[in-house]
Amino acid sequence: LRKALALAPNDRQIEFDLGVMELRAGDGAAALKIFEPLARAEPRNPDILRQFGEAAMVMGDSEKLIAAANRIQECSPDTSDGLRLACAARMVDENWREVIDLATQWSNKFPREVGGWKALSTALYELRRYDEARAAFANVMRLEPEVPANNVINDLLTRYVRDSDVAISHFNQSIQSEVNSAEAAAALALLGTHVGQFADAERMALRAIELNPDDVRGY
Repeated sequence: LRKALALAPNDRQIEFDLGVMELRAGDGAAALKIFEPLARAEPRNPDILRQFGEAAMVMGDSEKLIAAANRIQECSPDTSDGLRLACAARMVDENWREVIDLATQWSNKFPREVGGWKALSTALYELRRYDEARAAFANVMRLEPEVPANNVINDLLTRYVRDSDVAISHFNQSIQSEVNSAEAAAALALLGTHVGQFADAERMALRAIELNPDDVRGY
């Protein structure tokens, strides 16, 4: 694609394809360098704006994410892309209250898209609204019941208690007894990382892998 672009430097389709490949290869900076001028040249092209936003997301550039989100909202209001990118921008800034507002709009308008529920649950969790976070995440479990990573998060939300001192006490009590379930060991490992007891968390993670090497939660 780079060779093709050198032969046809004004071909926007080749530029677009190259940007997509750079993004898939993990080079957000190279992708952003391609998509930002493309977005300026075609400010109402939703495909370009979407990729511009994806590249900005990889780079953690909330200002450019918001720019992409706003333009998509104007030209493609019937899709969730604008809300998704706006959520991502506010998550980069750790503005959890705005994430809740945006994710609520997203999940209300597109209730079968798991991303809105995940964003809502994350923001509620960060604001220590754990019961609400778990309720929001129940929709993730309903939509993606077979995704192992979702099970780990659900384990944590199920086990988590409001008071951090109680959480630490709960963790310490639990690891004193023999843990014979890979699922329980993985959940305890995640709780251990949350309360900052990383050595014990590592031990629990290794125990989960020992009990069930095929369960990705331990890893």
